[in-house]
Amino acid sequence: MTEPSNVLPDTLLPILLSGQYQQMVQSGLEYDFLVGGVPFRVHPEEDMPYLRDLQEDQKEQFDNSSEAGEQSFGYWWLRSQASFHAGAGQLYLDSATDPDIGRLRFESSTHAYPWSPGKVTIAGTLGLSALSRKRVEQVTWSGVQKLATMSGVDHRVYVADLPALGGSTTIALGATGTCQDMTSDGANLYVAVNDRVYKIDTAGVAAQICSAVTFSGTVTLGYAKQRLILTIANKVYVVDTAGTSGTAPVLHYTHPSANWNYTCVAEGPVAIYLVGAAGPKSEVQSIAVTESGGTVTLGAPLVQLKMPTGETARAIMFYTNSLFVLASSNGIRAGMFTPYGQPQYGALMAQGYPTTSIAASGSLVYVGGVNRVFWVDLGTPVDGAGRYAWATYSDNVNPADATDVVLDLTVYQAGGQDLVFGALNTGNVITQATYAPTTPAVLTTSWMRYGTVEPKRAAYIRVEGNFPVVPGVTNPLLVEVETDTGETASFPAEGGQSAYEFGLFGLGPAQAFRVRFTLRDGGSGNDVHLRSWQIKALPVPQRYRELVLPLDCYDRETDKRGRQHGYDGFCADRLAELETLAESNPVVTVFDKLRDQSFQAIIRRCQFRQVHSPTVKDRVGGKINLILKLV
Repeated sequence: MTEPSNVLPDTLLPILLSGQYQQMVQSGLEYDFLVGGVPFRVHPEEDMPYLRDLQEDQKEQFDNSSEAGEQSFGYWWLRSQASFHAGAGQLYLDSATDPDIGRLRFESSTHAYPWSPGKVTIAGTLGLSALSRKRVEQVTWSGVQKLATMSGVDHRVYVADLPALGGSTTIALGATGTCQDMTSDGANLYVAVNDRVYKIDTAGVAAQICSAVTFSGTVTLGYAKQRLILTIANKVYVVDTAGTSGTAPVLHYTHPSANWNYTCVAEGPVAIYLVGAAGPKSEVQSIAVTESGGTVTLGAPLVQLKMPTGETARAIMFYTNSLFVLASSNGIRAGMFTPYGQPQYGALMAQGYPTTSIAASGSLVYVGGVNRVFWVDLGTPVDGAGRYAWATYSDNVNPADATDVVLDLTVYQAGGQDLVFGALNTGNVITQATYAPTTPAVLTTSWMRYGTVEPKRAAYIRVEGNFPVVPGVTNPLLVEVETDTGETASFPAEGGQSAYEFGLFGLGPAQAFRVRFTLRDGGSGNDVHLRSWQIKALPVPQRYRELVLPLDCYDRETDKRGRQHGYDGFCADRLAELETLAESNPVVTVFDKLRDQSFQAIIRRCQFRQVHSPTVKDRVGGKINLILKLV
């Protein structure tokens, strides 16, 4: 049995209506065009010329935006943004889950302060000092706010006045050893060094309050619920803050895994919280604090949060009684408590950026990571998955080491401004004596596609804000428009105007555009800021080739050699087949024998004209005006 074959027969003709027609084709019919297997000779005349044309499609845009004027009001397609306080992390402007929130977000920023609705200003610059310190704490001594930094190479602690860090005092703890960790109760400092714990009181006097314990693993100190908690590897101790050099800490709990390491002690609304990990497993545990018969007791650690496998929790901070922030190896998480007091963390923010430390001021939370500091605005939720507005405060904190880690952070308020201090893994200290906007702010918008992936051509961008002439600053504003094809147009502004409009006609067609703004100030506080931007664009017309064929369609026709061919019904057979193709609107194959080439097309129009009476002998038929759209 012969297998079915998918090979087409030699002829391109389909099965037609007339046996005579098929016989005539097989006898060697000459033609100029074969349209879907139907042969014709082309015969241009003055009123029906043979045409090859280039047409274009122009897409009409209707307005379905929540903001008036964004699409079809007027000639232009528009995209704009007038506030940025919902933070970073949005790749595409027109694919946000909540369009209203999406219009307030952007892709990324650094050294920009976006938290004031309606404008973006320049954030203060973080300084860096090589001081060989590993921890920072704030304390108040004699009514003066001070910054304590713990040495990372020996047994000393340094205390200086905030914010300029003047009047520094050096306090030695014992004779030898290296400081392991430090915490405070707001007034007294507690430092773990050389298998001992020291207390530094408000007079700067150090006294040993704990010994008889070996620091044989990761050492962490934390002051929570009026308790000084010391963790060493997988063990949890309670330290008597009024102890002496011979006082041993009380072992409260030993984790069953010998490889477990606790890394953070924090105070929550109703419990003491511990963060720890072993390999790919990581947990947040709570120690309940209860009172019975005048005696306060601590419960055993209970697991409150299990991190996804491979994600390590490193630090936790509680904000009021309803929110907390978690720094992890995968980014930042913010969470809430259930009505029963169970913490529930949300989706990742700053995903892919490991974080290690947390501090807060008001609703702003500062999170340290690998060579950068983030901030999260807990007053601005951006979705139902538990994400809040976030952005990068400062990247490249240590220009000399891209892998440096911000181990610890604290925030001091002065004159209504947050001043950030911190300690890095290399021993460098983050300092910020004043909120001086000397580092340029860079903000990159989300990509905008105007709701469609077809090519667009950007025409203008308008930027509005406050861009004064700043002494010593050449361009307080730089605007860069980038396409998804890799083209960029840059426009520096010298200042002195509140609005600029730049032409973008040099950019080629693209599916998507985004804008990068760079704001510069001289550090003297000229209030350089961005308020809004708008891009005007038009769709790129889609052009296609069109072929207009004047075709003979008679019962009897004469070929180029003068031979007559045809039969009664030759016109009707071909016309019926062609009209059937036009009605079903398929893509047909056309063979152009004049050019010896083939192509595919859609029949846009099939018009038959007959100027003679069908009763005239040998003149049954007429002309077909066939319009083809090449695909």
